[in-house]
Amino acid sequence: MTTVTTPKVAEQLRHVVCKYNSEWDASDLETRYARSREKGESLESDDAWKAFAAHVNKLAFWSSTDLPRSIWHVHPLQFIEHYKRCGWLSRNEWLSRNEMIQLFPKTAMRESGHAWMSEPVNPNLDIFEKSKVNLNKTARKYGIVTPRRMAAFYANAMVETQWFNALREGLKQKKKMVDGKTVIVNGKAVTETIRQSIFPGSVVVSCN
Repeated sequence: MTTVTTPKVAEQLRHVVCKYNSEWDASDLETRYARSREKGESLESDDAWKAFAAHVNKLAFWSSTDLPRSIWHVHPLQFIEHYKRCGWLSRNEWLSRNEMIQLFPKTAMRESGHAWMSEPVNPNLDIFEKSKVNLNKTARKYGIVTPRRMAAFYANAMVETQWFNALREGLKQKKKMVDGKTVIVNGKAVTETIRQSIFPGSVVVSCN
């Protein structure tokens, strides 16, 4: 096989998935590197071959696993790049202050009277634990999957939920159903389906 030097071809090959023997198996080393032992090649001499074989055998571990010798291979960087598009935040990513928690600032500015004050943002992780599946499903359904959209959504949600510490406000407000689809809150409408898909059982008391 010739070396790929064309950028276009190299990019296309990043998406190829191949099945062949693991390179971490040294059982057929001489067969695989037979061409490298031919005259004029780098492993032609016995000393060069012995040094190379000793190095490979120190690294080889496949024989100690229960995996089949022939396995599927994917381009590692392309594999990561592909799954970065998923947007689904797992339990560990929600609760280990990883991707999702990094969307929140350590402090936030809010208006207090005639002045602005800075206060720490400490989200209630129990809310995410109970709502993570519904949040993920809703985000995927409505296209909130890119970094910018996720940041914008959670930034606004953070403000509306008192830094993710409350799902309802203390004041009692009038609300009624219209056609079983829309909630009227203080004369304004919000789609009930969207609200319930994110926080089932929650109560909307304001809608800006």
